[in-house]
Amino acid sequence: MEETIASHRRRELLSTTGTVATVEELIVRNAGLEKAIRALAMELQTLSDRFDGRIDQLVKAPPPHTCTIGYLFPDE
Repeated sequence: MEETIASHRRRELLSTTGTVATVEELIVRNAGLEKAIRALAMELQTLSDRFDGRIDQLVKAPPPHTCTIGYLFPDE
């Protein structure tokens, strides 16, 4: 995600940056954010598909610092 967002930043926006240049930069950054949001949505869908009704295991899972994938997905 960070790389996607960073790749859509062409220049720093300063108080001296002209209006047209600022609008162009914001359009490019907006495109990067949209791309990152789509990628995040795809990752969330993949995770949702993997849980497939096992949300009760997630709710009963130990705190994150002790949680392992094996606990959530014991058959893998």
